[in-house]
Amino acid sequence: MKVLITGGAGQLGRAFYQRLRNKADVVACGKDQLDVTREAEVRARLAEEQPGLVIHCAALTDVDQCERDPEHAFRINSHGSFHVARSAAQAKADLISISSDYVFSAYSSTPYQPDSPPSPLSVYGASKWIGEQLTLQAHPRALIVRTAWLYGGHENDFIEKIVARTALQRTIPVVDDQIGSPTYVEDVVSYCLRLLASGQRGRVFHVTNKGSCSRYEMAKVIIESLQLEEAAIEPVKTVRQPGIAVRPPRTVLGLEQLPAVGLPEPAHWKPTLIHYLQERRQRR
Repeated sequence: MKVLITGGAGQLGRAFYQRLRNKADVVACGKDQLDVTREAEVRARLAEEQPGLVIHCAALTDVDQCERDPEHAFRINSHGSFHVARSAAQAKADLISISSDYVFSAYSSTPYQPDSPPSPLSVYGASKWIGEQLTLQAHPRALIVRTAWLYGGHENDFIEKIVARTALQRTIPVVDDQIGSPTYVEDVVSYCLRLLASGQRGRVFHVTNKGSCSRYEMAKVIIESLQLEEAAIEPVKTVRQPGIAVRPPRTVLGLEQLPAVGLPEPAHWKPTLIHYLQERRQRR
């Protein structure tokens, strides 16, 4: 089977490529190879490649940039998702489309379920929510997977940002009032492919590692596991941090749907993160 990945140069796109490259004919398209905002270009590329599966990872994920240029955000995250979905449907390809916890307002004290009403607080969240709706409109059998707080295999993830800051400052302020689920990118890849293999289509699923914590708690685990104790983590409130986009205070996604379709619960975030950090130390 041929697989086409949009956003192939990004964190998830690269992880999907590495997982599939020895099992399928994989075409990974970065934004220079495929501009999802140009429907004719997307349609022509899918007609040429004739993939059996399209994995749509392309997105504008810089939430502050989305606020500064909402037109660009909607062009990529909403219209781009529609272009990919319609072209995949025309090519008779299966579609996995990646979405975000930011579609929720995060004022709920209980985890959000896939059918919870979205109420995004930011341009980024709104553009991803509209992208979901347009995707299912154009490709009713699409599989939409919402995830959150990804780390692993990317030079700009939260882990690498914390490590970089330890070289520049001894005290690192990290917010303690944003709650979510740190999620290993490889686990998202695994669950997306398992959901597809189990026949799930035309539905929205949540995939994160189990449990939740604050950004501050996650940073403490990073510092301790990488033995960077010379740097201190200082808990601060979101209002003290730079940025123009509203960051949801709590975006814990409910995972009960996964066991309901025969998949095991994802691993807990903390041992998964510690294991990743131990392997990272060994690689360096």
